[in-house]
Amino acid sequence: MNLKHMFFMLVGRVFGPRVHIEQTTFAARDCLVKRQTINIRDIMNPALWQAAHEAVDACARENGMQTTGRPLALYFSMDMNTGMTDFGIGHAVDKAVEVAAPGLEIARVAESKALTTTVRGHYSKLGPAHGALWRHCQKNNFKQAMPVVEEYVVDPTDTADAKQWQTNIYCFYTEE
Repeated sequence: MNLKHMFFMLVGRVFGPRVHIEQTTFAARDCLVKRQTINIRDIMNPALWQAAHEAVDACARENGMQTTGRPLALYFSMDMNTGMTDFGIGHAVDKAVEVAAPGLEIARVAESKALTTTVRGHYSKLGPAHGALWRHCQKNNFKQAMPVVEEYVVDPTDTADAKQWQTNIYCFYTEE
């Protein structure tokens, strides 16, 4: 067991309410994201998210792409030893075109089996939900696959009331 998994287990045990987990098939999609590696402590910095969304929206317009669905984040890796995560903030798009903007890329997310849960409320509840998904994978002998997707159904751009925020988390897996 690595430190990432130990962290999510601890967070889930200490803070985690029961989390409703379902199995689903995540539909394939192309996502335009601003990909970056940051310290996980900085993940809730609003300026980071605002700058990424502005860059993604501008790039989509300049390249004739339409964003589809709600904003999302793709977590490609997380290293709990260093506290760093490689992730992308963006949107699904209607077509994939080559982009030349620095730090922006099209990330193709294949159709995948996924565990999913919905988190209602402040983003501080996301860690325990991720932990619950990871424990579910372990309990059922599933091998977690990356990226992990967070889809922001209701977010701070919709309402300042954190109690109304809604995030869908998708944890891809294969059966061992």
